[in-house]
Amino acid sequence: MLPTTITLCLCLLTVVSAETSWFKCKQHLPSSPISRSCSFGDITIRDASLTPTKNHDGLPSLKFSLTASLSKPIPGAQFTATMTAIEAGKSIQYGGHKGQGYDMCCNFAEDSTCQWLRNHETGFVEHVPVDCPLLVPQADLEQRQTPLVWTGSMVKPFHVMEKGLWELKFMMNDGEGRQIGQVTAWARVTNADLGIADGDELRLVVPE
Repeated sequence: MLPTTITLCLCLLTVVSAETSWFKCKQHLPSSPISRSCSFGDITIRDASLTPTKNHDGLPSLKFSLTASLSKPIPGAQFTATMTAIEAGKSIQYGGHKGQGYDMCCNFAEDSTCQWLRNHETGFVEHVPVDCPLLVPQADLEQRQTPLVWTGSMVKPFHVMEKGLWELKFMMNDGEGRQIGQVTAWARVTNADLGIADGDELRLVVPE
């Protein structure tokens, strides 16, 4: 009898249901795994989602939403994002000014108020947060009976009209070059989400 070779494959399966958000987290530490352990020190991710929608111009888009709790104020926190059509292998990066990121308060966190103010040192007009959940004083956070929970979201148009699996990687940093963590969310996009009739081979590039 010829010898039989058996190959075992250890796989990670993510099960998606209507009641469960499809996302995972990754700490910015050497060899850190991707997991549902979403504690990044001062920020703990409670939920995240990626859903098809339309932006304010009516263009088919994806909405990334995040709910988190905060134990310490993080002034200057920023984020970058990468959105990818997995099956097509096409990505677009949102890096903010010079790739340094977008302000979390003025461009992501809900219930925030920002104003355009002139920086007297540089002479430039800057979008500055004046009220933001990420800026609540430490003394106020310590007096709370429950953690401060905040939400944030952003909507980005499809850069290619491709159905199938889409991914968004949301990377947070403290504004001084130190990474906080990464949240990755996925969505299954259909032709209906793109406004395309089944069978059409339309491939449009949507300008940002």
